[in-house]
Amino acid sequence: MCSKLRLVFSLCLLFLVFSVQAQQSYWSPAKTPPLQRGLGAKSPLNKVFYELDEEEFVKALQKSVHT
Repeated sequence: MCSKLRLVFSLCLLFLVFSVQAQQSYWSPAKTPPLQRGLGAKSPLNKVFYELDEEEFVKALQKSVHT
């Protein structure tokens, strides 16, 4: 039983590492934070915002569809 749990944990960890690594090339830190709207909008202190590189993402999607 313990060996099966180790195998499941190892596979989950491996999947997580590949998943996180695959996403790194499409996202970059935003140069400016997004506009906040509303009455109670507070300034985004100590928060990091990211931008998606849409061109690279679309290219990767098209490449995966054609393969």
